[in-house]
Amino acid sequence: VKQSEGERNYHIFYELFSGMDSKEAQRIFLAGMSPLDFNMTCSSGTFDRRDGVRDRDTYMAMRSAMDTMDFSGEEQFEIFVITSALLHASNLTFLEIDTDHCEIEEENPHLEAVCVLFGVTAENMNTALCSFSIQAGREGSVRRSLSKEKAEKGLEALIKATYGALFGYLVGRINDSVAHREESEDAALYLSSEPVASIGVLDIFGFESFAMNSFEQLCINYCNEALQQQFNAFVLKNEQLEYEREGIEWSFISFPENQDVLDLIDKKGSGILNILDDQCRAPGTTDRSFASDVYQKCSGHARFAASKRQMSTLKFVVQHYAGPVEYTCDNFVEKNRDELPKESVELLLSSGNDFVCYLASMITGSNTASDSPIRSSDKGRPYPLRRSSSGVARSTVGGQFSRQLKELRKKIDLTQPHYVRCLKPNDDLVPDRFDRAIVASQLRCGGILEAIRVSRAGFTQHYPHEEFYRRYKSINRKKQTNSRKSGGFSYASNQSPGFPGSSSYRNMNGRRVAGERTNNDRQLTSKEKCEQLLKGIWRKIEESQQTHTSEGSSANGPPERSRSFNRNGVSQHVTPMTPRQWKSASSRTKNTSESNGHGAPGNSEMSRRNIQMGNTKVFLRQKVFELIERLRGEELSVVATLINSVIRMYLARIAYLPVRDAYREEILARQRAFHDKSDVLPRSEFESPSERTKTSRRFESDVRATLHNRGVTGGTWRKTPTKKFKWVLVEGRWVRNEKLEQL
Repeated sequence: VKQSEGERNYHIFYELFSGMDSKEAQRIFLAGMSPLDFNMTCSSGTFDRRDGVRDRDTYMAMRSAMDTMDFSGEEQFEIFVITSALLHASNLTFLEIDTDHCEIEEENPHLEAVCVLFGVTAENMNTALCSFSIQAGREGSVRRSLSKEKAEKGLEALIKATYGALFGYLVGRINDSVAHREESEDAALYLSSEPVASIGVLDIFGFESFAMNSFEQLCINYCNEALQQQFNAFVLKNEQLEYEREGIEWSFISFPENQDVLDLIDKKGSGILNILDDQCRAPGTTDRSFASDVYQKCSGHARFAASKRQMSTLKFVVQHYAGPVEYTCDNFVEKNRDELPKESVELLLSSGNDFVCYLASMITGSNTASDSPIRSSDKGRPYPLRRSSSGVARSTVGGQFSRQLKELRKKIDLTQPHYVRCLKPNDDLVPDRFDRAIVASQLRCGGILEAIRVSRAGFTQHYPHEEFYRRYKSINRKKQTNSRKSGGFSYASNQSPGFPGSSSYRNMNGRRVAGERTNNDRQLTSKEKCEQLLKGIWRKIEESQQTHTSEGSSANGPPERSRSFNRNGVSQHVTPMTPRQWKSASSRTKNTSESNGHGAPGNSEMSRRNIQMGNTKVFLRQKVFELIERLRGEELSVVATLINSVIRMYLARIAYLPVRDAYREEILARQRAFHDKSDVLPRSEFESPSERTKTSRRFESDVRATLHNRGVTGGTWRKTPTKKFKWVLVEGRWVRNEKLEQL
């Protein structure tokens, strides 16, 4: 009924003003009005959504969704009638007659709308809200007046209870529309049949810690504590089930248990919510008596704290998984009671509107949306009514919350949950703005960082055998090449033609030898390939450890960054490990005996090195994964450099060959011209060796000058150019540049 600054009330209240047509608005007394005219929608001063979504668009979408869920037009209108009645009820005012006597202001223009929409009289409403009855033995009941303050609180309780019943009705109605049940002529059998299957979406609120935290924040954080415990157990359970299924060695993963926080909040007898319920049952209790009881019973708890200054202001601190939160005890007792006078329920039960009577029966607990789905096609009254006694048996808010939370956890345990974490990038709800501090706070408060820590405590990387072999076989590239040359085992293709294991192959002398396949020559499984590959990887690790240890002892500057590749093949920079990190990651491989006699580690040694070979997967811890990724990155860098050099050499040779051919052709032409000229001139001019050298140099100089202004690519160099140009090398190809004057 009240909002904080910057917040709106429920969207439906604003959508009615923007989307409803004038005729319907007039029927529910909203014609010509706006959110500014009602206390429930104007107290915060915020009317528009910060995300820019228009209320008219969401109203139309809501009406379309109600049509899809088989809500009839009459049902939809009845829902809007109750919504409008709550808006008008928030504007009712009381006149104080004396200290303990008040009455509803009859001149209030909203009184008529409330009475018409609820289907009650003004006299009955005044009696229900401004007085209460006390049973006085056998003689009957005695009616007493209420003060103005208590009457206003009773009106707020009536508004909240009615809206809660309306929301429960909508939930049950929607569930009835989407649930699959076997068709049956028997209505009772139809209503009692269970759904075949269901998919639920749980939208939970996040951890809250404000400058002022009250009863609402305690309930919200209690829910987050319980669901975080369930999430940790779910993640850990799935991880350990996979370990058992793969048949690997593992030890129990320790993770912070928050059961002590749950006991502090909801343990029977000593929990904060249980203490609060006891206070609400006792007469004459206040927030101060509740705080004193909490200090007395919870002061020795490790997760509870309250300094003298905090105790003087009725405050205490609970150490949650996401951090400490300070709560104030103000209004704890009143909010937990949330008392709805039985006179208010009797007022709704006396309504001439069947839908209002049904909501009243839901409030009393005699009928719930989950027990009896509502269908307008039922025989008799459209909203079946079950009256209860005049007393309203309502548990406390904290008790209801705790009970519903336990039921929710039981339902989650019976399902296969999938978690989706939603993060708000900024508080202004604008696009393209990422606030690191806000996102980090949400990750911490949402328990995601703790879940990641639990996950990293085990084997963080799970690779199927085929994928592991495909990804990391390049690390043992040299070993594979040597194996192919010697005719031995090849990781890439151990059954290639000409290798042992095929029906025939060539021996060392080149002769084809026929023979049968033996056990040693059989096709290796993916698991065996991975085991063979790991042998070479560990040799690489030992060699790299020794190399980096010797280099690190003499290095003074920071380690250089090398290029690696992630699981998608995208290049990334990896900082080399220090010698100490390499030594820790390889888990002291010196002076260890190899189980198979070939220097390869056995399974127990792999476990010490934080790697396990499962039935279908290879499991790696984070440190070893980073180490192997580094080796893979180095090998890929070498191969990429080699490929790059070969391609560049090929392009350079393509550009060089036309120049070479043109040069040779020009030399031959000059030599022929020289010999022709030498036949005419006296022989003595060319017999001196020095003269021949000068002539050769002159030829070379003339050839270069000629090639500078003539074509040199393919057959083009022989053609006479129409105008001057230069041949320039562009992206490995020789092209003409005829803009010689501009150069």
